[in-house]
Amino acid sequence: MGHENEWDNSMVAWARVLPPSTTHPASHWLMTYSSMDTASTGSSFAIGLAVSEDGVKWKKMGKVLEAGGIGCWDDGGVSRRHVIFWDGQYLMFYEGANQKGAHAIGLATSKDGFTWTKDTHGSNSQPGGPIFAPHLQDEDGWDRGGASCPHVVNVGDSLGLYYVGFDRTKKVSAFGLAVSAQNDIRCFHHA
Repeated sequence: MGHENEWDNSMVAWARVLPPSTTHPASHWLMTYSSMDTASTGSSFAIGLAVSEDGVKWKKMGKVLEAGGIGCWDDGGVSRRHVIFWDGQYLMFYEGANQKGAHAIGLATSKDGFTWTKDTHGSNSQPGGPIFAPHLQDEDGWDRGGASCPHVVNVGDSLGLYYVGFDRTKKVSAFGLAVSAQNDIRCFHHA
């Protein structure tokens, strides 16, 4: 946790680690994590970054992604995420929620793993997306209430997006799978 005056002083959660690899350019370990940012106006979840040379001692690099502006699909905060290296860049598939508690999945990109930008080519005009949202067309759809907890795997020329979906009551949840169109990281279809 951060010190009293830091953005992540209330807690740290949902750590995800990307170790050094020959498949991406970073020679160090990258850890993304979530915290409740109570230092800024209002409280919302945000995503931080820490790096390590050995996977044991970590140095915090600060907040790298935060809630969207008022009225955006993720204005309630950003939290659980999965980072991969794909086609020359780092991709962060992240869970975002609006002020009403509707959860969906967005996309942020980075060339170096340190500086992240919400993708502006998502399925709507808002930065970050969402690039994947619940089944809203089906009144009784098993994931009508939200899509969260993204985990992405390489499936040939496509990506498989595993996620947690919950029904409209938000009392029943299950795992789901969506698959990207070939070589299109912004277009996922329910499997």
